Amino acid sequence: MQIDSDTACVAKVPDHSCVTDQNDINFVEVAESHMEWRGRLISYIEGKYVDPATCKSISSEECCSLGVWLQGSGLEKFSDLSSFRRLALEHAQFHSFAGMIISRVQEEELHDAEMLLKNEFSQATRRILLAISELNEVMQKHKV
Repeated sequence: MQIDSDTACVAKVPDHSCVTDQNDINFVEVAESHMEWRGRLISYIEGKYVDPATCKSISSEECCSLGVWLQGSGLEKFSDLSSFRRLALEHAQFHSFAGMIISRVQEEELHDAEMLLKNEFSQATRRILLAISELNEVMQKHKV
């Protein structure tokens, strides 16, 4: 059940397209897919999407390929790296704030949803992008 077939991670079924195999991940694609959430959430606040499954889905860290990787092969191989642990934390917070925004919309608290989007969610987006970049750099330097 998807809201928009052109976007990743909006369905009950996770989008694993950014994982090239269980041991590899495309950090550019996962960064882009997380940046796209701002636009999706704005549309949701504006009433363009009305799927109640979205809140539960986006709140889950495993609703996207990065979350699947972080909980699977990434965890197995890179959990000793501080940059991996930081990304896992930032990823969880990102999805938590997105879920809060959707909950506020469902509760018809649109002003609160907009404030969360502009403040906490924007900061979480910035932090997750930095964490993705940091882990990518570490992995490139050390050919991990």
